[in-house]
Amino acid sequence: LEASQFLRSDVDDTAAGNITIEGILTVGDDSGPAQIILNGTSQNRQIYSDSGVIGFLNASLNYAARSDASGNWIVETNVQAGADVIGQRFVDADNNTYLLNPASTSTLNTVGIDSDLFHNGDTDTKLSFATDDISLQTGGSERLGIDNDSADFTVNVYAPRYYDSDNNSFYVDPASTSILNLLRVTDSAEFEQATGNPIRIGDGFGTGGSATIHRYQGDLYLQYN
Repeated sequence: LEASQFLRSDVDDTAAGNITIEGILTVGDDSGPAQIILNGTSQNRQIYSDSGVIGFLNASLNYAARSDASGNWIVETNVQAGADVIGQRFVDADNNTYLLNPASTSTLNTVGIDSDLFHNGDTDTKLSFATDDISLQTGGSERLGIDNDSADFTVNVYAPRYYDSDNNSFYVDPASTSILNLLRVTDSAEFEQATGNPIRIGDGFGTGGSATIHRYQGDLYLQYN
């Protein structure tokens, strides 16, 4: 046998051909770190293990990605995937109280949406966003639109009271007492009595069991019909 057919175990050596190991390959002597250097084109890379941690070193010989002694996988830079990334939760590394749990409750600081936020399985019930404009829709039709000028409802609005935003001592409570500063009526105002006969205030003559205060040719008249 030629001496070149053997690898020396007591000094550094090089094998020019392929090596196939059918059993177990052990790297290291349990007295320090173990490493495998991958001598590829351009920059070399290393697989490195010490104290239960194994990973890939970067050009500065620091871990770029590693698995710690507990089995956690830690990546120091960006992760790019050409297909799906599957996990139970995605937790913020800076503050782990923030997390994304797609099948349960997620906690996020700020969320930016390009256009629509819709109810799962009901895509025409949604919040739609545009520049300085929010649209709340159900059944594909807008029910509330908000822009820089106003909030506009296209359906009935129900509330026990409606307060003046400048002075909340003024309010409208249709089923009870309302407080207004000035009430101006363009046609007539009607006040219902317990007997069912209303008192009507307006510009025309009332008919059928009502009292009317009205203006006629410059004079004020009170008439009961």
